[in-house]
Amino acid sequence: SPFLARAWRGSKSSVRLHRPRPSDSPATGVHRAMLGYRMVALSGVVRRSRPSVAPCRNLSWPWAYSCRGFGSAVGHASQQHGAFSFWNAAADQQASPDERSRAQHEEAISRLAARDLEHAELRSQVGELVTQCSKLTSQVEILTQLLHKSHAGGQHNFLTADHFSGSRDHCDRKVFRPTLEMVANQPTHVSQIGNDALFTLGLQGSHTAHKERLLREIMQVDHCSWEEAHKRLDEMDIYNEKYYWCQSMPYRIGLGMALASAIAGSLMVFYKPVAEAYGTQVAGEDLPEGFKSIADMTTNQVGSWTWTWMEPMIGTASFVLLCFQFARAQAWRLNLSPFTESMIRWRANRLALQYPQYDTAIVRAWGKHLPFVQWNTFPVYRRHLGFKGP
Repeated sequence: SPFLARAWRGSKSSVRLHRPRPSDSPATGVHRAMLGYRMVALSGVVRRSRPSVAPCRNLSWPWAYSCRGFGSAVGHASQQHGAFSFWNAAADQQASPDERSRAQHEEAISRLAARDLEHAELRSQVGELVTQCSKLTSQVEILTQLLHKSHAGGQHNFLTADHFSGSRDHCDRKVFRPTLEMVANQPTHVSQIGNDALFTLGLQGSHTAHKERLLREIMQVDHCSWEEAHKRLDEMDIYNEKYYWCQSMPYRIGLGMALASAIAGSLMVFYKPVAEAYGTQVAGEDLPEGFKSIADMTTNQVGSWTWTWMEPMIGTASFVLLCFQFARAQAWRLNLSPFTESMIRWRANRLALQYPQYDTAIVRAWGKHLPFVQWNTFPVYRRHLGFKGP
């Protein structure tokens, strides 16, 4: 700048430095003093090796004032703001190692703090692992006890349970007898059986197992107790047996016709009044020669006489039934459901559609079963059997 150029040429009067104002801050005073010192140094008047105020006496008053005020301003700024002391180089050399050591000390402290945090995290993780190991140990002990109880409770044969108990090395089947502990937990109802065993019984076609599985399904879906689930089961039973009489009527008719045909056929062959009436009025046959009345004939003679017209009818009926049975067998081979299977499947599907919130397979397996029938051919519905019913 023109300001520095004039200072370099050694101009003494042309450069006018403003006097520091009393209102200036220490930092502003230092800036003004440094500027004055640099300008004087460029003009060759002041030497850096030994700065003093004396060389500034030959200068004009602004330069002299700037040189004299430089030291006081720098000292004041050093006291107030902790700046460098420009005039004491030895003090600067002594202060820098202290600052470096202080910085290294702070860095070491920060590293130690970070390591302490890492160690704390590791200790917390180790504590969690110890807690998990203790939980796993307790669970293994519980499973071991349950395994021993299952072996001793009858899920396996008693010989195996006695072997697991460790009472003796070898069990002789001839002298072995069950103990009271082995038979203490014997189930007395299907509700006391586990889910796996109940599922196995259901696959084997047990209606009691199907009923218990449906009860447990109701308990899970409706969040109710085992006793309360029976109310919904009774409701389902009422809906399922709505068309029971229509569905079972063909079987009832077939049962009645079979019994009536068996009784009537036996009477028409061997019973004298029935045989004589049917033979003379329907078949148009006369009594055998040598007999004026059927009362003179024995039972075997009556059977031989009536067999001449009863044999074609009985033989034809037997052949028709045999043909029906053969046709049903072929329908099974073709996977063509006869009336029974079709009716049962319709019952199950109808019940499953009415209660879609429950598992379809469980509902259908229970709905296929027809109620038990007493000796008078009247059914016993499921809702009349109570909690412990099949």
